[in-house]
Amino acid sequence: MKRIHALAALITLLLAIPPAQAENPQPVQNNPQTLETYFVQFTPNFPLKPGSLNLFHYETEKAAKGFTILSPDKKWMTASEVFFLPTNRQTLSRVGLYPVGPPPAEDQYIYPKANAYRHRDQERHPGKLSEIQNGVDLKDVNPQAFWARYQPEKQIANRKIIYDAGFKRHEDYRFDTIQPVDWSADGTKLLMVHRPGVHHLGIYRTYPVIYDLTAQELIRYTFLPEQIWQEHQTKIPVTSRYPEPLWDIRPLGWRKDKPQELVVKLVVFQGQSEESVGFWSVDTATHQQTWLGDMITPDIIAKNGWLVTFKDPAAPEGPKVYVPGEKLPEKTDTAARDRPKPAKRNGILFWHK
Repeated sequence: MKRIHALAALITLLLAIPPAQAENPQPVQNNPQTLETYFVQFTPNFPLKPGSLNLFHYETEKAAKGFTILSPDKKWMTASEVFFLPTNRQTLSRVGLYPVGPPPAEDQYIYPKANAYRHRDQERHPGKLSEIQNGVDLKDVNPQAFWARYQPEKQIANRKIIYDAGFKRHEDYRFDTIQPVDWSADGTKLLMVHRPGVHHLGIYRTYPVIYDLTAQELIRYTFLPEQIWQEHQTKIPVTSRYPEPLWDIRPLGWRKDKPQELVVKLVVFQGQSEESVGFWSVDTATHQQTWLGDMITPDIIAKNGWLVTFKDPAAPEGPKVYVPGEKLPEKTDTAARDRPKPAKRNGILFWHK
């Protein structure tokens, strides 16, 4: 009797232990929005992030491209392009506005060969391989179908150039760069920065440019650098420390606590470096400037837009993450080739996972 009770207790204990997890991961539900999270991730945009427009080799490569910045609602994206003309050593620049592409249909994100296997499996084994009917293996998915939504070069058919410089007038050694900074909190305005100058001789002046998506209007604050400098002179006159100062402004982004205002830094050049001498806010509705002080806390600047990072969890060498600006590979349909083949045992068809 004791043995019977002991055996019953052992059986109860074994039944209480949860079954071991399968070595193979469970199929992902066949939903484009769900699948996208495996291949795309978003991080808050850091305005004018270092490296967001790298001009180090642009003369050799004849072009450079800035990071893609998505609007707060992830419906629009923008990116800058810079071109170099060796004939007159002129630098041209432009900023485009692109709609984010629609989610791909199943026949677009499943590799063709893998899709053929899926249909064949369903015909041969109806109701038996539920994971084929209700889910999808990540190795059968072409990540380019999800990446292309957030690549401007793949959405160029609906592109709108909202600001450019240098394309209408050729000037020897003319230097123009335009770079998106960030979107406004409501996503209706895009802040850009334009830096004109003479090649190898320095920048004339940097000034903010705002594109209003609702009104489809462009506002250039060409007057702002001089206004801030003159107002700064009334507060803190130039001393012997800066006998003939070289100065400029740096539009840093939108103000977090006052979304209609921009934050601007005033700098004075000291040799090859620049020194901050004050911070200002600019109201885009009234165009009034407000002195913020010699120093500000970084969290005063909003991060409204999004940067896109691409992922490939089924890369041959293991999960791979491509940071913004990194070149993406063109993937081929190798998934179906690697799928297990059916085997017959005593005339019965078996599938090995």
